[in-house]
Amino acid sequence: MEIEKPVYLVEATTYEKDALERDWRGRIASWQNLAVGRWWQIGTIAKLPICVSISFARLNGKLVGFYQTISRAVDHTKVERWLNTHVCHRREDALNFQNCLSELGIDVKGGPSCHPPK
Repeated sequence: MEIEKPVYLVEATTYEKDALERDWRGRIASWQNLAVGRWWQIGTIAKLPICVSISFARLNGKLVGFYQTISRAVDHTKVERWLNTHVCHRREDALNFQNCLSELGIDVKGGPSCHPPK
């Protein structure tokens, strides 16, 4: 099964993704988790595999990937290069998730908005 490319990536562990969903689900129009997720071995370092996992959600209809490294060995430069080449170059970490929403033009309800005043 082929997966379409996400329009944005968020670096987040499974726990962080769940926490983001709890915090933001009621503040945006739609958050739909997709049952599909994948992992890839993107290279090796010192004969150990470098693996990246990506799970997906549609936020207001826009496909967003949540990625994390899941291997003992990690080379962040290789991970960045692989993500840029094969997935998406627009990325943010979990702490700055509001930047993802802002860049995608997703309106936020309640609390401080991540959009500048009009």
